Amino acid sequence: AGLPDRAAAAHKTGTWTDWNDVYTSISDVGLVTLPDRRRLAIAVMVAEARGEEAALERSIAAATRAVVDDWMRCP
Repeated sequence: AGLPDRAAAAHKTGTWTDWNDVYTSISDVGLVTLPDRRRLAIAVMVAEARGEEAALERSIAAATRAVVDDWMRCP
C-alpha cells in the first residue's frame, strides 16, 4: 500500500503489542523499485499508538506514499 502503479516492493512488517492493547510498535521496512527503475529503502515505524491496527497500517501507507511521491519528483 502507498506505492504508485508499476512499483514493486520487498518488505517485512512487524507488530508488537503490550498488555494494555497499546501498539508498542507497528512497522514496515522495505526495498522499493520505482517505475523508472530507481530504488530506495524505506522504513516506517509507529510507536506507542492506540487504535485499530488497520488505521495504523493506513498511516504507514500514507507516510510511504509521501516519501515515494517526493522521491519521484527528484531528477
